Amino acid sequence: MSWLTLADLTGDGIIDIIASDPAVDNGTLTPYPGDDGITRAAGGPRFDREALERRRAAGPVKVGAGWNMMDVIFLNDVNLDGWLDLVGKVKSTGELRAYPHSRGISGTTTWGAPQLIGRGWGPHDVIS
Repeated sequence: MSWLTLADLTGDGIIDIIASDPAVDNGTLTPYPGDDGITRAAGGPRFDREALERRRAAGPVKVGAGWNMMDVIFLNDVNLDGWLDLVGKVKSTGELRAYPHSRGISGTTTWGAPQLIGRGWGPHDVIS
């Protein structure tokens, strides 16, 4: 599943991009933190992927892997703690699972253990 969304994943009040490309990374989600303007101070687009990756010498932080088992992913503050949790629909079962945000961008521990929050969503391809 290719996936891309805009959301404040880092909790700094600035919109970030979170993306996945299964052809490249087998369902790994990668955050690209935004800056505080429509365009970067040096000019150019705000979310230039190559520029964002160059800005971080270590490369982009991956926030978990294996998300290709989901066919719908969205971010929402499901547990009402002020941080965006990841909600996904499992392709094979139609279950909705919520992964609570850990309150930091910390690689594979950005989201906690899944919690089953729904069943029977198999026929739906848009959930928000």
